Amino acid sequence: MLKNRFYMCSKNVKNFLFKTYLSSIYGSSLWVLNHQLEQKITTAYNNAFRIIHDLPRYTSASKNFVHNRVNNLLAVRRSSCFSLSQRLRNSDNLLIKFIFNSSIHNNSILHQEWKKLLY
Repeated sequence: MLKNRFYMCSKNVKNFLFKTYLSSIYGSSLWVLNHQLEQKITTAYNNAFRIIHDLPRYTSASKNFVHNRVNNLLAVRRSSCFSLSQRLRNSDNLLIKFIFNSSIHNNSILHQEWKKLLY
């Protein structure tokens, strides 16, 4: 739908549309993905970028992300995880502070995923 409606738009407008509609992956900081799911989601994200920009399937998504100054899926997920972890770390809520600083959080699958993405 976006491709058909905005095919005449400039590259800057297409980048804005992609960032607005497809890079806002709410809840991605809570995803714990196996390798196969991660590859499928990354492929879909890359293909969506190619479709919006009317690029052939064989072109390098990484090169085009850099050229257009758009974050790839890994960068979007890292940013989302970092943002959530900082909000939790700086929260004034005593219950959140207790859980975030306890072994409950440190031993959780989510914390392991964050460490994998951020460090």
